[in-house]
Amino acid sequence: MFAAKNVFSSALRKQTIRSANTVASKSRFSTLPESTPSVGSSLGQRLTAFFAGVGVASIACGYVIFDELVEANARFDKALRSLDNRVKSLEK
Repeated sequence: MFAAKNVFSSALRKQTIRSANTVASKSRFSTLPESTPSVGSSLGQRLTAFFAGVGVASIACGYVIFDELVEANARFDKALRSLDNRVKSLEK
């Protein structure tokens, strides 16, 4: 009896797998091509990603440097005007 149960469950498993494959082949996803196993990124992809990162970093650094220069120039102009006013007040 125990052996018959194992045979039945094995047959049932095979039938379930076949019916699942049939359902899967009729689904809308079956038209997608099967992907090949990925072996990792190619050298071109890695270099492209590297140069894209370098480009983004250089733009960000350029923005930060420009912002610092604008801020430093504003402080320098304020200090220069302050000194100009002090010199003018001493000349009177």
